[in-house]
Amino acid sequence: MKGCPTCQRLFPSVYKVCLIDGTPLIEQNGPAQKEAPARAPTEPPLRASIPTPPERLARWAQNDAWPQVKSRRWLWWAALAGAAVMAALVIYVAVWPMLIERRFYAALEQGRLVTPEGNSAYELYQQLNRRKPNSPMIAQAHARTLPLVKIKGDEIFQRWYKEAKASDDDWTTAQKLYDWAAQMDPHDSHWQARRYYCRGQIAFRAQRDAEAIEAYQQAINYEPQWSLPYNSLGVLHARRRQFDTAIRWYTQAAAYDPTWSFPHSNLATAYMALQQYDNAEAALLKAIALDDARPLPHLRLSEVYEKQNRLAD
Repeated sequence: MKGCPTCQRLFPSVYKVCLIDGTPLIEQNGPAQKEAPARAPTEPPLRASIPTPPERLARWAQNDAWPQVKSRRWLWWAALAGAAVMAALVIYVAVWPMLIERRFYAALEQGRLVTPEGNSAYELYQQLNRRKPNSPMIAQAHARTLPLVKIKGDEIFQRWYKEAKASDDDWTTAQKLYDWAAQMDPHDSHWQARRYYCRGQIAFRAQRDAEAIEAYQQAINYEPQWSLPYNSLGVLHARRRQFDTAIRWYTQAAAYDPTWSFPHSNLATAYMALQQYDNAEAALLKAIALDDARPLPHLRLSEVYEKQNRLAD
């Protein structure tokens, strides 16, 4: 057995140094000594640094550099996102209105003023006006659009003057046209009067009489000498069998447009309802004199003669 002179521990003879503190062991010739009580181990002596494998060094270097690489990646992503946002803004502010303008003029040339819904010049104009209000682009659109709107709207009114035939879709189309015209030129009473008259016609056809009366009155306020709303007020009151009121409106319509036969034939209808056949005959003769090609006044006049027992006439 060999013993450690420092810690007094015994070790087999094959050991040369103490396993605790590295002290050289010495031969013990005497009887085996009792193992000394254990004491707190001392700090092991510093050893020479062990070389680190190259791959471990590379891994450590990579781990140390990772925060820097990560921060750089985020900077790149932020720069790309900012560039994308700027490009989108440029397209929205500069390029997109130009594309809408091209589609707008294409719709004008193809006659798609307010229809079909979702692909009309009217809706494209609204998009332009939201993006470029009071711009030269909008001013040019006004100059190109107002004459077309007037022509298209007047077609519906002329059809009404000549034939008294216009569908619900016609009046809805006319209302959109004149709403658009009033938006482009809000100080022109011509557009405003026709805008409200179209509203009155739509309400009249839906039998919303109070709304129709208010709209017709607004049309008269904007254009007091326009005979059409007066005549329509007479038709509305005649439908409600308020013939005295209807006669008053028909008379005003005939006074403001002496060349229009409709108020005279309508006036005769109201006189017939009141059994005032002489007045009805005079009104019908005036209507026939103004427009001999209309068959309705001739038919009504024959009814008046029948009521007067003038069968030969």
